[in-house]
Amino acid sequence: MRSIWITSLCLASFACTGCGSDSAAPSSGESTKPVGVPLSISHPKTEANTLQARTAEHRAAVDALVDKATQAVSARRADLAIEALSQAIGIDPADSRLLRMRADVYAMSGELASARADFSTAILADPTNAELRNVRGYFLMTNGATPEAMDDFNKAIQLDPECAAAWNNRGLVHLQNGDYPLAEKQFKVACECQSDYADAWNNLGFAKMKQDRLDEALLDTQRSLKANPEYITAWNNCGLIHIRQEDYQSAVQAFSKAIDLAPLDPRWYSHRQIALIELERFSDAAQDQGKVEWINELNQSNVRLARDTTDIRQWIERGNVFLAGEMFDEAIRDFTSALQLNPVSVDALNGRARAYTATDKIQKALDDCDESIVINATPKALSLRGDTWLAMGNLDNALSDFEGAMRCDMTVAETYRERAAARQAAGEDDLAQADLAAAQRIEDALEGRLVDNSGKAAPLPEDIDVDLSDVAPETDEPREDSTGDGQE
Repeated sequence: MRSIWITSLCLASFACTGCGSDSAAPSSGESTKPVGVPLSISHPKTEANTLQARTAEHRAAVDALVDKATQAVSARRADLAIEALSQAIGIDPADSRLLRMRADVYAMSGELASARADFSTAILADPTNAELRNVRGYFLMTNGATPEAMDDFNKAIQLDPECAAAWNNRGLVHLQNGDYPLAEKQFKVACECQSDYADAWNNLGFAKMKQDRLDEALLDTQRSLKANPEYITAWNNCGLIHIRQEDYQSAVQAFSKAIDLAPLDPRWYSHRQIALIELERFSDAAQDQGKVEWINELNQSNVRLARDTTDIRQWIERGNVFLAGEMFDEAIRDFTSALQLNPVSVDALNGRARAYTATDKIQKALDDCDESIVINATPKALSLRGDTWLAMGNLDNALSDFEGAMRCDMTVAETYRERAAARQAAGEDDLAQADLAAAQRIEDALEGRLVDNSGKAAPLPEDIDVDLSDVAPETDEPREDSTGDGQE
């Protein structure tokens, strides 16, 4: 589940939102009354104007600090956000809105005791605000204090029977306890309170799916998608329902939509793979398995890099993972970070050159290749520069580097044939024949047709790359989602 601090601080108006919800819940009427400030000694005729001016001044100061906190959250600087909000609370200590926002940031930072204290203080400042009760309940529920969370949801509903988010979250508690019929009743009321509440419709469908009422579940999940067409969890659950209905083509379409919306979540690929296997689309299923493995590799690389961002090897490793996944801009950023740590890293220069070539930044790629070869003219570096020259259409330089790298593959053979055609068109028949002969030797070697003096097939160069990306283990079973906000 996504933490609620992101929702709170990213909204310019800081309107109430439903816990565990991608969609806004009805506002419960947060207090917006200004807090009085001490009066200075002044002429009776100007005293009211002075109070108004100071109140406006304080409001402006608070708004500026809230803006500062919002920017800090966007930069993932929780410490700066907490500092700004603390200053705002110092100006207006009775503003429950500020306390709630700071609680959200504390929760995100893992400072759960401080978060709980701020939620409770916010409730004391505005005891009739149902949404605050609901928000604290959600915080307690996500941190294992389920009985206390249920008390808060019950109180929120008592204060505002139309608080859809509280009904939805109470349903989640029952869902966690495996009481699907009772959870269904809560979600149904949430939908009645707010007809476009995407989370509640999705959760209602999920509860029905767990009770094997698949047709009803599908209708509710589709109602969720009507309210929010980009609701990833609903698309996933739609796919799972289709699988149970043995409508595998519709399942593939649903999971594909989830993948479009969240391409770095391996679950959607695993689920789609199952439907593809049922459709006997084994090649596509293997590609999905490869994607799952790549995402898992990326996640592991992220963890290692987070441990030590000064380790150049981790930047290069993740850059290569991004290259394998054709995320070239991300790869360029990682290789650049590596070069900031070590400007003469050949691996980082070569990796960035590959990414530049893939994004048609050919001159930048060539510059990196040249610098790499000056540092160490390895066969790998020469081969890479050959590819770069080839992308620029310079066949002579490309083949010169391929020969220097002793490279033997179909790309080199095709380059010889391309140059042969150009030479023949220019009337250079002898040179053209030499290129054709070189291309034929490479093709014969690759197909095992060349033999040495002993009659055995001539060996190929040792550095030919072999693509094993199609080799994949078995997939896991699909996982279902009913977490309210579509994330676990």
